Parts: sequence; structure tokens; C-alpha cells
Amino acid sequence: MAKKATTTPMMAQYNEIKAQYPDAFLFYRLGDFYELFNEDAVKGSQILELTLTQRNKNSENPIPMAGVPHHAAQNYIDILVDQGYKVAVVEQMENPADAEGMVKREVVQLVTPGTRMKDSADAAKENNYLVGLTMADDHQCFGLAYADLSTGELKVTRVQTVNAVLNELSRLETKEIVTTGDLPDDLNATLTNLGILKSKQTEFLNNAEVSYLNQNLSDDLEIKTTNLLLSYLFTTQKRSLDHLQIAQPYEVAQFLKLDRNSRANLEITTNLRTQNVRERCFGFWIIPRQPWVVEC
Repeated sequence: MAKKATTTPMMAQYNEIKAQYPDAFLFYRLGDFYELFNEDAVKGSQILELTLTQRNKNSENPIPMAGVPHHAAQNYIDILVDQGYKVAVVEQMENPADAEGMVKREVVQLVTPGTRMKDSADAAKENNYLVGLTMADDHQCFGLAYADLSTGELKVTRVQTVNAVLNELSRLETKEIVTTGDLPDDLNATLTNLGILKSKQTEFLNNAEVSYLNQNLSDDLEIKTTNLLLSYLFTTQKRSLDHLQIAQPYEVAQFLKLDRNSRANLEITTNLRTQNVRERCFGFWIIPRQPWVVEC
């Protein structure tokens, strides 16, 4: 007869941490492995081709479980993030031999498509922009801010239409955007179809770091949008962000406008047949009375 399932202290700890990161795969450190449980284990085993096992096999409700060796975890994290998922890495914060009761654990890193910094030489040639997107109170335009954690670049602008937003996201090769959850339905649907991860941030921080980085801004919508982006970064990233530069406003018109369909059809950044990303180059396109710089 199957035993009645009870929640162990370890699983209670896991569930408490998981509740704080419901939209991320939780890599939970257990000895020499990172373990995934429940739905994370089921879905993760399919994506990562892991063996799916069960914890408490003889209970009424055994817990799905899958694991990866800690020394190989980065490879598995990269696979998940490349496919548009978030990964929260949970480490043991004390030596199990010295712990009284449950070993203390906490999230030490949240890796997302827009915040990952790759170490390879090829990746160093590419920017990875995390974008913050808000709507004006009158719903007539959008605020768009972006940051690159590898360089510290931080910029913000106003964008007038949904198509202009999509074109700017395409120019930035955006993988993740941060919103308050109030974007128009048609834009939300398009972002989903494009495979762009939408992260929700409802709390706006009001601290010295945010004020310092916003000091050059005077437009209320630009300040709000940059605040949203920075609030997400300061809330989720468990690392120093001292290298972030003071936010600079810019005009979309400063760049040559190629809409996302033109960029795709001209294969400026990606080969349509192989989907290989082309190395970046810089060139000048001469238009009467106006030199334009285009990044391709």
C-alpha cells in the first residue's frame, strides 16, 4: 500500500524558493548535483534529455525529479536560456556538516535571455540588450529603454507606434523585455509569436542607485521606463551593477530605419536558410544631404 505523502523540510524549502521564481527553472543544489523537481523536472528532462526519476517512489504522489552534475550545469543552463527560459540557481550557503537543521539555501543567480553574459570570444562580439517597455498614461506612445549588462550601456527613448516598437526591438535583436503587464493585446501577441520573453515587473524602486542613473533624464515617460528596467535588474540580479552607465536619451530617427521585415529579407543579421548569425559590421549609407550610420 502506498504511503501517504508528507512534505519534508527540504521540499518545503524548495517550494518556498520556487514560489519566488515561478517562471524560472530552479536549479536546486543538492550535494554534487543541481536537482529539478515537479514540473521543472518533467519539462527540463524533455528539453535537456535528462533521465526523469522520482523522489519518494512509494508514496501516493511521488515527486518527479531530474538532476545535472554541478560541474556541467552551465551547459544545461545555456541550452535553456537559448530557448527563451529563465534559470534560477540555488546554492548551499553553509557547509552541510556545520548546519543545524536544514542547510540554508538561496538563489545566487538568475539567468535570463536578456541578462546573460557569455564568456566565449564569438559572443563578445554581440550585444545582448534587455529592453524595458511602458505605455504613456494617454496610451498614445511608448517608452523604450535598453541596457547591455556586458558593456553597461543604458539608453531610453519615446516610440510612437506599435510598428515602431517592433522595428526597434528588431534592431536591438531583443530576446527579453520587461513590462508592467499592461501592453496592448496585439503587441503582446506579436511578441509571443516572435519568441521574445516577457518579464513582468510591478514594483518601481526609488533608491539612490536608480536616481543616480536617471539624473540626465527630464522626460517623465523616459524616467518611468528606465526606472522599470533598473528595478527589474536590481531585483533579480545577484551581482554588482556598478558598471551601469548613466542613462542617455536618444532619438530613433538617429538611426537608419529598416523595418524588421526588410532586415530579415536582406539577411542583414541572420541567414534565412541556415539561421546563422552574421558577424556585425559597420558601414555608411550616403543619402542626399544626410550621412547615416547603419549597424548590420
